[in-house]
Amino acid sequence: MLSGNEKKIINFINYLPFLVFICLLLLIFLIYLHNISTYQKDVNNLKKTFIKQNKEIINSEVNRVYKYIVHEKSNSEERLKESVKNRVNEVHSIITANYNKYKDIETKEQITQRIKDILRNYRYNNKQGYFFINNFDGLNVLHSLNPSLEGTNISNLKDKRGNFTFLDSIKTLKNKNSSFTTVYWGKENDLDNDYKKINYNKVFKPYNWFIGTGEYVVDFEKKLKNKILSYISSLRYSEYGYVFIIDYEGNYLAHIKKNYLGLNRINLVDKNGVEITKETIKTAKNGDGYIQYMGTIKPEPNIASPKTTYTKGFQDWNWAVSSGFYHYELTKKLKLKELELYNKNKKELISLLSISIIFLIVFTLLSLYISRLLKKEFSRYKSEVFKYIENNREKDNLLAQQSKMAAMGEMLQNISHQWRQPLSLISTISTGIKVNKELGLFDEKTLIESMTRINDSTKYLSQTIEDFRDFSNPNKKQIEFDLKKTIKKAISLQEVQFKEEDINLISYLDKIKVFGYENELIQVLLNIINNCKDEFKRSNLEERIIIIELIKKNKKANILIKDNAGGIDESIINRVFEPYFTTKDKSQGTGIGLYMSREIIVKHLEGSISVKNEEFTFNKKEYKGARFKISLDLKN
Repeated sequence: MLSGNEKKIINFINYLPFLVFICLLLLIFLIYLHNISTYQKDVNNLKKTFIKQNKEIINSEVNRVYKYIVHEKSNSEERLKESVKNRVNEVHSIITANYNKYKDIETKEQITQRIKDILRNYRYNNKQGYFFINNFDGLNVLHSLNPSLEGTNISNLKDKRGNFTFLDSIKTLKNKNSSFTTVYWGKENDLDNDYKKINYNKVFKPYNWFIGTGEYVVDFEKKLKNKILSYISSLRYSEYGYVFIIDYEGNYLAHIKKNYLGLNRINLVDKNGVEITKETIKTAKNGDGYIQYMGTIKPEPNIASPKTTYTKGFQDWNWAVSSGFYHYELTKKLKLKELELYNKNKKELISLLSISIIFLIVFTLLSLYISRLLKKEFSRYKSEVFKYIENNREKDNLLAQQSKMAAMGEMLQNISHQWRQPLSLISTISTGIKVNKELGLFDEKTLIESMTRINDSTKYLSQTIEDFRDFSNPNKKQIEFDLKKTIKKAISLQEVQFKEEDINLISYLDKIKVFGYENELIQVLLNIINNCKDEFKRSNLEERIIIIELIKKNKKANILIKDNAGGIDESIINRVFEPYFTTKDKSQGTGIGLYMSREIIVKHLEGSISVKNEEFTFNKKEYKGARFKISLDLKN
């Protein structure tokens, strides 16, 4: 005959396939929802990643071009100097060659005229570059641009800023064959303003001349700008990436589209009203930053698309260096992601439904077979289980009785120690009364005092017997008791032996009440304390300490018992609560004390007990020993 629970198990097995099938359907729905949620997260991550990565790309490209411009600008004067130096060296070589060729067959005047004829029409930079020759006495020998200066003394010639250009050249050439000088002159189309010009002069020793030429910095920078802009216009990165430059007036200087070059688009506005060029210039003037607008036309596939642009201002030349990316690529990726999700959901739903149907059929047949098999096995196991439970119950009762008897033996030994002093005191007092009586020294006051002391000792002996009687009482009844008093009661049963064996027991006890079996808790405390005491005997320590703490934490009463005996070997610490496991001699221990302690705490008091090795500080000294922890629930 099957019990009610066994019938429930059989019915559960019969209906289990249908329950699992329903769970699978629920799982399919949850997977679908999860995929939708994952898709939304992927979309958000894709957007963030796309924007972040592309911002990093355009930022990197703009800064790469910006650094290139800065580098070219910073080296422009050095290149200018190198250019004019090469021009002068070239002409100096021509003059030297002519001098060496004709010095022995022509006069100085003839050679001078020959040199002037050669250099007068020797021009460069679209005929803007020219040469001059001066002697060290201040006389101009040649001036290709202004022949009227030839033959005149230019010692006191000043530039636009009042610098003596000839005298400055003489100073720089002192003890040198060549030098650079900086002068400031007006230009052909702007004589009122001064423009910086760098000259290079080189000495021609045979005639005590110096030959020179120069170039305006602004003209050189103009050529440099054209070179830079041409290079930037040809730059490409990724499939459609490019860098473009506009000046602060709104003129396009560099762009992928050649028809934009030179075009002023200061009033360019997108369909949302964003003034694209003005915002770009504003951002560039402030340093750098990102702007977003609707791109007029994406190069491919020729559609309008949102665009994010990073721009950085090059203030020396009033340039806005910019690059951007279109969000059209993100739209394409999102469509691919959506298609991927659809295909993934479709595939998973078909697979799971197929598996669910097959599972339902197989599991139904299997459950029918298992339920029939279980009916037979339940009957056989039932009798075996009852027999096993009965055997275990007898075994546990025997172990409990053995543990109790061992504890009672320890207590009887303690009681015998505790009775010695009061019995000795009673004997001494009674003998004193008798002697005083015989000697005639007896008086009533002494008699009363002696009887009081005998009565106190008798009460102490009676309390000891009462504590032992309470502990040995076989009646198990749950009561509410004060843990602090219970622990003190357990300590008092060992107090005499602590003194005899020089064990210093320290207690820190809160006042906590619990509900349970007080005597069984005392048995556990005595077992643990006795183990501490036995470890001291084996360790031969001079200073012996046991610390007992009672604290309330997280709705639990925690009893902590630790000693300084050095701790338990880590290789066996996990086995100390096993039945019949002991590290003592067979004559000293049975190995059931800590096992029964755990049984009492866990099964009878519904708590927990554990042990570990611990290092601690007491009175500014470091110690190590075992720490037992008993945790009991505080129930209302």
